[in-house]
Amino acid sequence: MTKYRSRNGKREHRLVWEEAYGPIPEGYHIHHKNGDGLDNDLDNLELLSASDHVRRHKLGWRHSDETRAKMSQAQSTPEAVALKSKTHRGRKQSVQQVTRRQAAMVDFYNVGGSLSRMTPEERSEFSRRAARARWGKKEGD
Repeated sequence: MTKYRSRNGKREHRLVWEEAYGPIPEGYHIHHKNGDGLDNDLDNLELLSASDHVRRHKLGWRHSDETRAKMSQAQSTPEAVALKSKTHRGRKQSVQQVTRRQAAMVDFYNVGGSLSRMTPEERSEFSRRAARARWGKKEGD
């Protein structure tokens, strides 16, 4: 957790900002640019809206678009998905099951598939085939 200095019950970085620029508007935060909550130098502080402040802290703003794409791709490999996935009954899925499921979904969407455009019978048949593919069963098993 980030530590902050306080003076008279108020966080020091907010006091430093207010002394230089006046009151902080409601819904705005003072952000430490270098991430050090104890560095209250005015050059290290910036005024951000609450949503921008959260975005800076929560969404990996320090990573380039290329790095974020690599991280996302690494999390979607069959091995990574198999490690964190469970079925509705709590059983772990193997890498092969995940690979088959991902391939089935790619095929489904490549032919213009959309569950919302299917009739209930078509959705039921699709679900049955997807479940069989997931568990490695062939038609007729």
